[in-house]
Amino acid sequence: MPRAELLVRLGALAPPTPGAYMTLLWTYYEPRLGDVENGLRSIGVHPLRLEPDPPPTVSLRPPAFAAVLGHLRSVVAESVQFDRTALAFVMSLDRALHRTSRAIEGDAYVGIDGRMCQLWRRNNFVADTYELRGDGVTWVADQGRFMAAYAPHVLVLPVERAGEIRVESRRLRELDRFLDSRLWQERARGSLRIMLWPLTVHIDYPALDELSGTPPPFISLRDPRNEGALQEEVVSALSEAQRRHVTVLIFPELAIPPSVEATVKRFMANAGGEAYPLLTVLPLCHARLSDEPLDVNEAVLLGPGGTDLFRHRKVSPFSVRSEYPCGERIRTGDMITVLESAIGNITLLICLDLFHERVRGAVGASHANLFLVPSLSGSTTAHRTRATDLGAVRLASTFVSNRHLVSARSREERARGASFYRVPRREGEVCHELADGPYLLFDL
Repeated sequence: MPRAELLVRLGALAPPTPGAYMTLLWTYYEPRLGDVENGLRSIGVHPLRLEPDPPPTVSLRPPAFAAVLGHLRSVVAESVQFDRTALAFVMSLDRALHRTSRAIEGDAYVGIDGRMCQLWRRNNFVADTYELRGDGVTWVADQGRFMAAYAPHVLVLPVERAGEIRVESRRLRELDRFLDSRLWQERARGSLRIMLWPLTVHIDYPALDELSGTPPPFISLRDPRNEGALQEEVVSALSEAQRRHVTVLIFPELAIPPSVEATVKRFMANAGGEAYPLLTVLPLCHARLSDEPLDVNEAVLLGPGGTDLFRHRKVSPFSVRSEYPCGERIRTGDMITVLESAIGNITLLICLDLFHERVRGAVGASHANLFLVPSLSGSTTAHRTRATDLGAVRLASTFVSNRHLVSARSREERARGASFYRVPRREGEVCHELADGPYLLFDL
């Protein structure tokens, strides 16, 4: 689309508002950002050294929009100067929208291609904290080519999100106002502790006996024979999380049978709503659907009193395609949930959901930025690659609590499948291999 048409669309906005301007400029520049940055470099301008113009101290009222529009018209024949002016204004719009006290989530505007778009706060507590400390963004994000480099606080997304996986947005204050208030208190203190507890107990599923010969087509991981030992460690994890005032506790995939789930909820109910952890990711063992011969693989997010906030059903079943294929026989989910909270836009994903192509589009079309991921995998290499990408594109934080299905024998095997977290800073990845004890703790 030519620059002249963009100017016509901007000039037709009556009245001009930061949200409407941001939507048109964002949708114009996002698909061509690489070429735009190349053009800036060609005249000796480093794209990431641009400053907001007008500066954040200037109130964005109609005269300010008129001044910018006039400047753009004066350089419409000079593509690089036009882009330089427009991107600097995007940065100014981002700061202005970030400062406003009015809710902007869900505000809808028309994009440059005629599609309706919604404006969202990135609501990224971790990234904002690192930015304030001067220790922000990942190495990849620092290279540019992502709109997050110019608009770290606001996100523009199409209203109609393509793909078979639906995205549901929910606000924590509408589900649990007391918990929402507690998380805001944690944020005010600058406190966020996320504990990954991948379990030291090797879960003894009866189905593992079937793997000694020719594996069956499907395997169902349920009814562990060592529930007592498993229950003891889970309670120890809850007690340690309580002692250390942990905000979020994450267990690994397919780890919690019904009896242990009941114990967890009793423990948390007895501790009361004032206790820690505030949020617990409880990944349940396979459970059989009552109306068909399929399992479900689900993770539930619990509040501090042990109440369910929401559940995520795994979208991408595990399968090994080799000489003897074997995998999950599950009814897959078709939705991811974004829970807007004081500590970020939380999304639960289970193992493959983090990086599977089927889910990638839905995640990309969401405003999620705090990914809590229980996993069961011999390797977390693909998880780490995807976490790096999400850190670049969304300044997102990813926490993967992983365990091996079969006990890892060597240090190399353990390292390959280590639990880890990646946050939006240059030295942002930490693995469980580097931690002492049974857990890995992120402390902002």
